[in-house]
Amino acid sequence: MAGDVNNINTTQIGDSTHAEGILTQAIGRAAHAEGRETFAEGDYSHAEGHKAEASGFCSHAEGIKTAAKGEGSHAEGFNAIAEKDYSHAEGNNTNAYGFYSHSEGTLTYANGTGSHAEGDSSIADGNFSHAEGAYAHAKGEKSHAEGHGTHANNSYSHAEGYGTTSNGTSSHAEGFESTATGNNSHAEGFTTHAEGSHSHAEGYGTHAIGTASHTEGYQSVADGNYSHAEGVGTIAKKSSQHVQGRYNIEDTETSPKDSNLAKYAHIVGNGTSSKPSNAHTIDWYGNAWFAGDVESKDGKLASENYVNDLIDNIDIPGADLTGYATKDELKNHYVTAGKRDGYPLGQYATAEGYYNRAPGQYAHAEGYYNYASDGAHVEGWGSSASGAVSHAEGQNTVAEGNYSHAECYLTRSKGEGSHAEGRETVAEGKYSHAEGELSQAHGLRSHAEGSNTKASAIAAHAEGAATEARAMNSHAEGSTTIAAGHNSHAEG
Repeated sequence: MAGDVNNINTTQIGDSTHAEGILTQAIGRAAHAEGRETFAEGDYSHAEGHKAEASGFCSHAEGIKTAAKGEGSHAEGFNAIAEKDYSHAEGNNTNAYGFYSHSEGTLTYANGTGSHAEGDSSIADGNFSHAEGAYAHAKGEKSHAEGHGTHANNSYSHAEGYGTTSNGTSSHAEGFESTATGNNSHAEGFTTHAEGSHSHAEGYGTHAIGTASHTEGYQSVADGNYSHAEGVGTIAKKSSQHVQGRYNIEDTETSPKDSNLAKYAHIVGNGTSSKPSNAHTIDWYGNAWFAGDVESKDGKLASENYVNDLIDNIDIPGADLTGYATKDELKNHYVTAGKRDGYPLGQYATAEGYYNRAPGQYAHAEGYYNYASDGAHVEGWGSSASGAVSHAEGQNTVAEGNYSHAECYLTRSKGEGSHAEGRETVAEGKYSHAEGELSQAHGLRSHAEGSNTKASAIAAHAEGAATEARAMNSHAEGSTTIAAGHNSHAEG
């Protein structure tokens, strides 16, 4: 039975239809059209306002020149279009073209299936992508872009801030015009660039180019794989090299030990932008060089020949030398500054401070009650660098994995090439990264940051507070969110 006709030039066709206003049309079964020049074509559809069109089954359009075309779609505002089934568009010139998509604000586009775009001129192209802010573009599948002019171009990537770009799979870029190009890379700060896979660049104008490299500070460059450059204008040229300080001399020589390595394992720069220089270097054989004097608590140290002559003539009647280096140790390049309480010292190793142990070859331990194995560096209080060429600094930090890095307080880097920093963080997976407070990165190439976050699976990323990324390539952000499925993204 046809419904009532109200007002001027209305049209209704179909059972239980309702049309009111001026030039309205209700054609579908139980359709409702009201206002001026509205059109409700789909069964059970609803159109109201001016030139609103509800053509989809159970669709709803309201406002001015809105169109709800898909089944169960909703369009409201001005010139909003909900094209696909169960899509939603609201605001000014918004477009929801993907199935189950959502677009709101002004001039936004939600093109991918399950995508979400909000704000001003934001675009969510990838399936299940999210774009918010102004001119944000989430192009990759399950990508996330927020802020102003940000671009998340690859699958599972995340870009936030101003003008940031995440190009790599599962990459993360944040801050101002930072770029994360490598897969699983992280760039943060001001115009930083993380180009290598699994690399991390932070600070101002830094570049992490090598695989799993880390750069921080101001315009520092980590060029080699697994290298670390920090400070101002420093360059870590080749694999596994660590450089700190200011404007070091770029190490272009090759180590006789391994053609993949530069001459030096560790460099401290003390130069300027116009005149780079080094204050201190250590090569892969543990040989150290200092630009200035080397002093112990008892005064300056002299040359090797001079010291060997003195060693031969050492005779201190009645002195207790327990725990200090013997004559033979000193002559064979075992170096210690301070008491080591009888612990053996590795060849070409350095131990300075109080009760430090450096039994590994080329090891370096300084501070109080620390331990360093082969090629490792440890400093601080109660810390241990037991992995080959590992680095531990701070209080009670542990670097177990080969080439791993642990810093700050009670952090632990267990996986090969892993990095843990902050307070009580754990990086267990190979090439994993954990930072913040109580964060845990257990999966291969996983990344956990923030407070009490956990990244358990391969290439998982958890950030924020108490978030968990449990499955491969999953991403959890925000507070207490859980990303449990492969390639999933949870936020909130």
